[in-house]
Amino acid sequence: MTLPRMFVVCILVIVSFYPCFSMAETVVIVHVDNPIEALTKRQINKLYLGKLRVFPHSKDEVDTVDHPKTSKTYRHFYQSIVHMNLAKLQRYRATYLFSGKGRVPRTLENAEKIRKYVANHKTAIGYLDRAYLDDTVKVIYSTESN
Repeated sequence: MTLPRMFVVCILVIVSFYPCFSMAETVVIVHVDNPIEALTKRQINKLYLGKLRVFPHSKDEVDTVDHPKTSKTYRHFYQSIVHMNLAKLQRYRATYLFSGKGRVPRTLENAEKIRKYVANHKTAIGYLDRAYLDDTVKVIYSTESN
């Protein structure tokens, strides 16, 4: 094998083991009139795991919105922000729901529906690939800048 060909093969192997390299930027969004300007990764983690039910410095209960479990964006979000693989997340949520304390986020079919839902519900929070972003929602967190 020639040196340039070996280099290409090595790069392909490395990239295949790191799916986040091929994943576009994920942004966390809220309604444009939501007073929250930014959330930390930890706050988002707590919201999506049900440990925090209201926005910080607010009494408004959060309406969390999720992608389907089969979505690449879903996997990327939970691995990079929540730091749980899908099996661990399922176990955590099953225990949490069984305890009677929690509820899982609302699941919508795709990024466009999530964006529209968040744009129409003042207490909603969702996440999507930056490519689906428009001015009907506000970005409060980005995987690129954090």
